[in-house]
Amino acid sequence: MARGFTLIEMMVSLATGLLVVLSAGALLHQAHAVYLDLDDAALVQETGRLSLSHLRTVLSQANHLPWERALQSTSPVLRTGGLRGLDDRRNAAALDPQKNNFDAGTERGINQSDILMIGFFGSPDVGHVASCGSGAITSKRGDGNAGSDGRRSWVIYFIRQTGNNEPELHCRYHNAKGGIGKDAVASGIESMQVLYGVDSDTVNGADRWYSASQMTPALWRRVRLVRIALLVRGRHFNDRGGAAHSFDLLGPGPQTVSIATDKHPPRLRAVFETTVMLRNAVPMPGPGEPR
Repeated sequence: MARGFTLIEMMVSLATGLLVVLSAGALLHQAHAVYLDLDDAALVQETGRLSLSHLRTVLSQANHLPWERALQSTSPVLRTGGLRGLDDRRNAAALDPQKNNFDAGTERGINQSDILMIGFFGSPDVGHVASCGSGAITSKRGDGNAGSDGRRSWVIYFIRQTGNNEPELHCRYHNAKGGIGKDAVASGIESMQVLYGVDSDTVNGADRWYSASQMTPALWRRVRLVRIALLVRGRHFNDRGGAAHSFDLLGPGPQTVSIATDKHPPRLRAVFETTVMLRNAVPMPGPGEPR
């Protein structure tokens, strides 16, 4: 004769089924957390490496001169050099290097981020020299004189905050129509720190590291190395603990900048650093000009 389950058997069955469902849910949550961690780790690595690669490429153009035209010019503009920077600033919109305006005001940078300005002339072959917006820059600009005042092209890198409160590496540049172009390079970059390796005696190459606030007009012409550090964060919140609350950039040493992140949502973060040797030398100053 068929018989049903007793109340106790049903309760045991329900409890067992509930345990199975809860275990499956816990495994699913754990698998999802691992997926997010792996996704963030890949994103942070890709963002950091590609951003440094981009900055290295553009820095290789610093001080570039169209020698086929520059040798015909006596303008002192050629000897001012195409590299400038500001410590702990964010208002890149106030800058206009083409008009010799390198002042961004007093507004502090996001997470103490620096501003990096790179100036260069174009090349006769279209596409060999490009802005950070990938627009080709030729050596024939304006009146055609590569040494004319204000004819050097500049790109400006800085950290800005987007509308959804996400930090990103951003660049400003003069576009082909003479206006100002703006492009996001990479999202998730919380801080950019820059140091400059200076050849102080013009004999044995770079022998001293300076921050932008320690530089003088004469020292800007002697920069041979640029050291860049980026603090990159992932997109997913991580509340599982163990996340670092402070990161040291450009360390160890007196130039180290410590960025505290304990006030920010916990996320995966990593520091990326590189040193770039400038390949274009600045022509020697003329008679009576400071060295």
